[in-house]
Amino acid sequence: VGEGRTDDENLSLYLRFSEGENGRWTDDGFKDITVYGNKVILMNENLFTVAKTSSNVDEGEHGKVRPLYDLVFQRDTLAHEQAGVAIKVPRGSSLDVGMFHSSAHDSRQRATLEFWYF
Repeated sequence: VGEGRTDDENLSLYLRFSEGENGRWTDDGFKDITVYGNKVILMNENLFTVAKTSSNVDEGEHGKVRPLYDLVFQRDTLAHEQAGVAIKVPRGSSLDVGMFHSSAHDSRQRATLEFWYF
């Protein structure tokens, strides 16, 4: 995201899949809880379900942060099926990182991706 920003501002995407509470995620996708509000949609959403997590995670402050949900595959995918998440990354957005940025934007040349999976 850039130099001179807080830790929260440098967090570009954080998903809790809290939309699992209302069931509209199959149509609306998932919105991250950062200040950037990136949207994640599912490819072949009928292969997924969203379930309240059984993981030992920080639940956040009661009443301020919605519960954490897990994105769960309903079954194994077949070789001809495509399934996953898609995120639109407009040029200059918080998710726009890569090797083609100039040295004036050094922080956009590196990123850390963290996934928890079981």
